[in-house]
Amino acid sequence: MGLIKRLKHYVRDIRFLFLLFSAVLGPLSITILSVRFSLIRNLELIAYDWHLKSSPQRKPDPRLVLVGMDDGSLGKLGYPSYPLPRSVHGKLVSELEKAGASVIGFDVMFTNAAPELAQEDKKFFAALKSHGNVFSALQPVFSIIDGTEELSFVEPDFRLRSKLQSGSINVPRTFGSSVRTFIPTYVDYKTGKRFLQLSTLLI
Repeated sequence: MGLIKRLKHYVRDIRFLFLLFSAVLGPLSITILSVRFSLIRNLELIAYDWHLKSSPQRKPDPRLVLVGMDDGSLGKLGYPSYPLPRSVHGKLVSELEKAGASVIGFDVMFTNAAPELAQEDKKFFAALKSHGNVFSALQPVFSIIDGTEELSFVEPDFRLRSKLQSGSINVPRTFGSSVRTFIPTYVDYKTGKRFLQLSTLLI
């Protein structure tokens, strides 16, 4: 009986030590592995960046034109800063239509529905209706729900929505705050509505 009793104590001590080591070493092992895999992932991304930089650069498609607006342009138009009146955007759409632009994309969010914009919207709407193939950016709204970041969108002003299609300009950033991946579709967590990337809509 004495031997059996000692064996029971021995087994119990072994179980206690096992649980103790599991409690201490388990989280430590997970931390070490996560740091190790994070380091490997970052090294992989650095190698990917080097590969892209060392690869032959393709020339931009001549059919694609980037129209920028800087401080000098704003000064020539007589506006000290943004936002510009929507009639100015309407005039831009009209000029680009005359120049032969088949698709026009704004990285501007026309979400404000203030009553004082109604007259401006009429001019903008007329230009949108004339061209018929104009896109704009959605306004992203980030919310933390139960510890998880969720994304919803504010669509363009309802007065413009029938003639102005919209898409997401969100891009995920990874190590070094660089953009390396592309998500073609985003889902509004509130409405369940799917939105394509603006760049996808423009193709």
